Amino acid sequence: MEELTYTEKIAVVKVLNEILKADNITHEKEIEYMNDVISSYGLEENYKIEVDALITLQVLSQHHHL
Repeated sequence: MEELTYTEKIAVVKVLNEILKADNITHEKEIEYMNDVISSYGLEENYKIEVDALITLQVLSQHHHL
């Protein structure tokens, strides 16, 4: 598998976060999965600022191969 860039990793986390919030019901397994992804990417705490700043539609249009 090709290694994702930092920006692509942030985009993936943004999309996962939006999916997690989509139905207004947060399941423990969803949170665990997102945390596992974040951990596997080696992201530091400041990633949250960048994730929050991204606009979902912008992410989806710029990273069509994710």
